[in-house]
Amino acid sequence: MPSAFDSFLAGGGDDASEPPDGNHTATLVRTAIRQSNKTGDDFVVTEWQTTDLAHYWTNWGGTVGGAIQHTLRFVKELGVDPDKCTSFDQLGDELAVIEGQVFTVKVQRNGDYLNTYVVGKPEHVQTEMPVEPPVPAVKSGGMFEDDVPF
Repeated sequence: MPSAFDSFLAGGGDDASEPPDGNHTATLVRTAIRQSNKTGDDFVVTEWQTTDLAHYWTNWGGTVGGAIQHTLRFVKELGVDPDKCTSFDQLGDELAVIEGQVFTVKVQRNGDYLNTYVVGKPEHVQTEMPVEPPVPAVKSGGMFEDDVPF
């Protein structure tokens, strides 16, 4: 399977970096509130990458019309309470706090759209390499142990 970088070098191809439909363990890489140039409407934008680094995609959640309820549910499933926010700027700040967290998500295509649904948080995900404890320095011994060695 080609890496996301291989897909980038190849020009993207047929959306090779997007994940197939189904459940995936993914890191929430970046969040933003963006305004559409065409309509002026705000969108909740989240960028995702599977933990195996094979797939990278963007999810756009609408804040008007029929998309409102889906986007509100999505934000709440991420662990952010939009009812405590007083503006889209504040919602963006709250979403930024959870960047880097890992979620189980369901990806499902609907025509030209790639929908992302939060399933939950995985129980066991290694997000960092384990760090070995430092090895204690060995004392040289000798008759002047307290002296600074030169």
